[in-house]
Amino acid sequence: MIEYVGQMGLITLTSASLIYSLLRIFNTYGFTDFIDSTNIYKSNIYDAFPDPTQPGFKANFKLPAISIYHLMTLPDEPLQLGGGRWVKRVYNIDVFARNGSERDEVSEFIRDNFTSIAIPLYDFNPVRSDPLDPSSPLINKMPYLGTKNTPTSSVNPNFDDEAQRLGKIRIEPIVITITPYNLIAGVNSFHAALGLNVNIMRDSS
Repeated sequence: MIEYVGQMGLITLTSASLIYSLLRIFNTYGFTDFIDSTNIYKSNIYDAFPDPTQPGFKANFKLPAISIYHLMTLPDEPLQLGGGRWVKRVYNIDVFARNGSERDEVSEFIRDNFTSIAIPLYDFNPVRSDPLDPSSPLINKMPYLGTKNTPTSSVNPNFDDEAQRLGKIRIEPIVITITPYNLIAGVNSFHAALGLNVNIMRDSS
């Protein structure tokens, strides 16, 4: 079965909604001094993470780095009341830090503030581009997706009120794994992984 919401696939919209909401939580709790949209990667560390062997890697790669990506699809479950279903996905969040204390601080913050919650499934289709693409017209329009250098006048502070909601995302933790050894050669030695059960409320269509 192929699932699409508008022009952009459900997995793409879910990933973007997760990242936007995570950045909002980081912002709310004052993490913007060292985490903004340039620290986040919507990709599997093994498939599309920046290549540490390429020129300019050290100059452009920021730590802590957070990679969030779709891992697998699980069977849908019906809603308890009325029509509709929970579309079930498993996501993973990798945290790479400069040292053990930073790894623990960031990963534990995500575990404590970004699990066992519900967030909106946002519709990014009106601009027909991935909101995390640096060339996207949304990158400097949405709070928390810009960087510290984004002019305040260019941000739409009413995005959350104006954005169309397509459903609700329920996030549940699976397990957090901390590996204090060099998991990814050339990136760094301080890694934590957090598995998420992501349940997306959809109508019966």
